[in-house]
Amino acid sequence: RRPPRSTQSRSSAASDVYKRQGQYIVYPAAALGIVMDKNSHQQWFFGGGELEKPGHNDDIVSIDIHPNKNIIATGSVGSKPIVYIWEAFGVEPIAKIVLPKNARAAKHICFSRVDSMIVVIAQDNENTVYLYDLANECKLVASEKGGEVAVIDAEASPGDQFIVACNERGVVRWQFDGGKLESKKCILNNNPVTCFTSVGFIDNDTFVCGTKEGNLYIFKGTGCIKTINAHVGAVGVARKVNDNLFISGAADGVLKVYDIEGNNLSMKEQHQFGERIIAADRGLEGDFVVGTKLGFIIHLKDGQKNVLVGGHHDGEVWGLAVSEDKQEIATCGDDNRIMVYSANEKKYLRHSAINKNKGPIRKAGYGASSMSAFPPNQQARAICINKSNGHVAIGVNDGQLQVRESLGNLDSVVHENKNAKEWIEAIEYSPNGKLLGVGSHDNNIYIYQVDNNYQLQTTLKTNNSFITAFDWSTDSSYIRDNDGAYELLYFNTSDGQHLSSGASMLCDEQWATHNCKLAWHTEHIWPPECDGTHINHVARNKEINLLATADDDGYLCLFNYPARNAPFPRCYKGHSEHVVRVKFSDDSQRIYTIGGQDSCCLLYTSD
Repeated sequence: RRPPRSTQSRSSAASDVYKRQGQYIVYPAAALGIVMDKNSHQQWFFGGGELEKPGHNDDIVSIDIHPNKNIIATGSVGSKPIVYIWEAFGVEPIAKIVLPKNARAAKHICFSRVDSMIVVIAQDNENTVYLYDLANECKLVASEKGGEVAVIDAEASPGDQFIVACNERGVVRWQFDGGKLESKKCILNNNPVTCFTSVGFIDNDTFVCGTKEGNLYIFKGTGCIKTINAHVGAVGVARKVNDNLFISGAADGVLKVYDIEGNNLSMKEQHQFGERIIAADRGLEGDFVVGTKLGFIIHLKDGQKNVLVGGHHDGEVWGLAVSEDKQEIATCGDDNRIMVYSANEKKYLRHSAINKNKGPIRKAGYGASSMSAFPPNQQARAICINKSNGHVAIGVNDGQLQVRESLGNLDSVVHENKNAKEWIEAIEYSPNGKLLGVGSHDNNIYIYQVDNNYQLQTTLKTNNSFITAFDWSTDSSYIRDNDGAYELLYFNTSDGQHLSSGASMLCDEQWATHNCKLAWHTEHIWPPECDGTHINHVARNKEINLLATADDDGYLCLFNYPARNAPFPRCYKGHSEHVVRVKFSDDSQRIYTIGGQDSCCLLYTSD
């Protein structure tokens, strides 16, 4: 298997997006550094692939691109955070920096614009600033404590050897000369003390800091010389994009473009994006790329906006379904979104809301655990597509079942009910397309008749814990399931009868899928000393000779099927968090995975 060939993610997880030469953009997602052709949507990856390949294993939280546009640095979280410097063209590693233990994250990275130095700011208690020499095998030249206040943004001077770092209490200038780092706090000169959220240079000694209120503070040396009331809400990006232009973008969704006039900025134009802007850059052709808090990277050229990357932006993403006839991927998560992507064109197509109206908030200890700001009725973790009529079934976290008309018409609701009393984790149409199974955390599987307006046919009630997965037999007559008590149970789907001797009675039964991680065929998928929660999902290919697993280490692993007395699997990285769903394409040439917390959908292809 090759490294992932496509990824869609929340761009809010990316600390920045850069426009490279010509049609290329650069951004991070999960544990991957990505170079993408904005015209063809082809992607190249630093990281991903088999475990031995160099690359990050955890969330990338910082990125910078060298002034020559050919070298990129990415930094990740971890007990010993890693910074990789890599080639933009060949996506091959150049150097690796490992920060000391307990640094927590390489939160900010800045290439020196005048020499071979790179500055890394850690997320430890002291916000330590490290200076490394790229020309000398990334030797550590100096380090100094940055203080107790977390750094929000940092940028290197285009000329002199210093960087500027801003935080919620002020702005600090770090000078590096002769192997030493010295800090000096910048003076506001009677301007209000505020939280500074972004920084960018106008020239060697003049820089601009954005504030949480939307103002721009212009500094010369270490003193503020002017303020501009630019935006409403926090300024997420302040950047010089060429010799004559400066840009700012903020929570008001406005990207402003300024002419640089000495030490001042003069408004030239502005563009409304309707979402909080957290990253932006300008290309050589006068076009812009903008990253938003709600998960989009948008290309702006000649007044026309085009979504390059679209993804989820809050909570976890578990729902994954693939339409083989249309070659489209559907995902759903905790952010009130159902997303649709083209598998062939590797791009975002459209999205729809799970529920337009907010319901009650989740009570502590009830329902699906989530860090999302959305209530349970706007979260969904299960989705499937009926091959017979194109219907899209969605299991919502408040127990609601929704059926949409098709991937192309997600806003049209065909059916809704709320028979389930808890959130829905598993959902599958029968192979003949006539039945729909819905597995809930109320310990039941509900069977619906598709052609009878989704009337409830029967309920499978014997499980002693919540339903985690189930499979249909190829003739749609039987279901086997797994639950939170690690049971493997069998049922007749016509009347809901539990088959207590199902394991022997159906030992030769053909199953349309293999979603159940606890079965005879999966005995040896578990790493030593791991409990039943380590494997989150499994899938079998149509040829019935490969089994894929999604696990808590963030890996996709491939086993021969059945996985009994099996040798060690081949494992692949790319995700930065637990992988919660995995699916094969019908021709077994592609594998799709979803990362829960990293919100990324990765597509792997065979050699």
